[in-house]
Amino acid sequence: YWGFNSWAWNPWLMGSPANNQVFNGFRYTHGIVVTFNEKGQRLSDQTVVYENLKLNELKEKLKVTVRDDQKVAVYTRQNELVLTEFDPTTNQPKKRAFEIVTGKDKDRIRETTFEDTAHWYDRYFLAWGIQRIANSEERNRKVFYIHRIRY
Repeated sequence: YWGFNSWAWNPWLMGSPANNQVFNGFRYTHGIVVTFNEKGQRLSDQTVVYENLKLNELKEKLKVTVRDDQKVAVYTRQNELVLTEFDPTTNQPKKRAFEIVTGKDKDRIRETTFEDTAHWYDRYFLAWGIQRIANSEERNRKVFYIHRIRY
């Protein structure tokens, strides 16, 4: 009949299957913290729930350190450093978020990329990345930032 086009519905366009998939990043949902003894037996395990975390690369996101039998897990999420402390007696997580800010009041962070964290020493973590910043009084800029955070 009039208007019939076999190419419009054929999934094997020209002999190969059509692929309409578009990569939309890796969605991170949970991080786990597991402790073992010297014999390899599991002593405890905890879960950290990520909130709206999607990256274009697959990499370790949760950084963990132990201080005085207290486990501390940290990850970055856009303009925040999210810290979860696990109480060794109750195993209940205590979650806190620290905003990563610039040094100027008029700055507005538009985008954060290549962000990461690492335990530095004692009760300090480092957070770093690249930010695209808009400012109503100055020109927009792209900066590398590094923050020291004490928990």
